[in-house]
Amino acid sequence: QDGADFASGAVVRAAGSAELRRLLTSDQLTNLLESPTPVRWLSGEITADKTPQLWKYLRQDIRVEELDAAGLVRRLTAAFLARQTDSWMAELYTFLAGQRAWLSRFKNGSREAQFVPFIDKPIIRLESAEHVCPLTQDGKPVAFLPPEGASDFVCVKRSVVEKKEAREFVSALGVDMPDKCDEVLRKVMPKYAAGAFPATDEYQSDLKRIFDALGTDSKSKRQALITKLAEFKFLRAQNAATAAFDWKLPGDVYLRTGELEIYFEGNPSAWFLAGEVEQFSDVLVELGVLSTVRIKAQEPNYSGHV
Repeated sequence: QDGADFASGAVVRAAGSAELRRLLTSDQLTNLLESPTPVRWLSGEITADKTPQLWKYLRQDIRVEELDAAGLVRRLTAAFLARQTDSWMAELYTFLAGQRAWLSRFKNGSREAQFVPFIDKPIIRLESAEHVCPLTQDGKPVAFLPPEGASDFVCVKRSVVEKKEAREFVSALGVDMPDKCDEVLRKVMPKYAAGAFPATDEYQSDLKRIFDALGTDSKSKRQALITKLAEFKFLRAQNAATAAFDWKLPGDVYLRTGELEIYFEGNPSAWFLAGEVEQFSDVLVELGVLSTVRIKAQEPNYSGHV
């Protein structure tokens, strides 16, 4: 008909949805497929519902290929994504947000998330313009949502998630704005993990940041932080026998009390927490620091004998 455009079946693709057709221009489709000749979309007026006989003929006889959401994701590369604008990346996120079955797997945990088609695709555009996969090797979000103002955290590019739908998609992947717990885990604890123990003033500042973070309203983040802190030698302690100082795990340290000082007098295996931290004693006990003697005993066997 007048105004109609035609092409051979070899350079035409049927779109799995109208949204996909709107997402990719002919040039983008050609680049995505890495085709040496321009590739174009089949008219949206030709569908399995509207024109079933023509659709069957084109798909079965002419062998016009169909590109759906999974096909799009399989072909996404860092090189292709790097050439797209921030606004297009936002449209991509909006499109992927419509794939409800995929996003539901993120809600069920990282084990199910590993089967999402885009999990190993570099779809996350960082503020640095680098493209990375959504999750780290241990199943954690690779970046944060950008907070208000400047941030030294690794964040998704601000201009990409300004659109509500794009931001909601990234949030569905478990990406959130950094809070005090994230600050401790990403900025404070790595120092102690690397054995770079700070000076007294910095140590006191770090302790305050840690205890402030443990006041979070998020039970899951609080528990995750407690679990992580138990693995780090971040508490400065003094030996009961030699009075020497060292860095210890929470589970290796005691709160200093008169009774414990008498009990452990001259004992080189006992360590007391050093510094003015009595106001945090409740939290310290939760981390594993004790004010009573630790009792270690072998568990009884099936008959009740040790």
